[in-house]
Amino acid sequence: MSNDKLTNGNQVPDGRSPVEERKEFKLTSFSIDHRISVLVILFLAVLFGVQSYLNIPKEAAPDITIPNIMVITTYPGVSPEDMES
Repeated sequence: MSNDKLTNGNQVPDGRSPVEERKEFKLTSFSIDHRISVLVILFLAVLFGVQSYLNIPKEAAPDITIPNIMVITTYPGVSPEDMES
């Protein structure tokens, strides 16, 4: 154990970091291992999305009602131009 360091109970040679157990995200590992499958799934999702967008019923001129608000004020002796400003 002359040139070895003791790290987390494991002996490792100098200059190298200890190998740790790492948690693996299975979806990422699957995506890296199966690139073509992921591209095919992505292509199908885009294709179905475009198809769905094109098949949504659309109205050429929808009825839009713009709300109107009327404010009435009384101020005796003032002209309408002064009330407006």
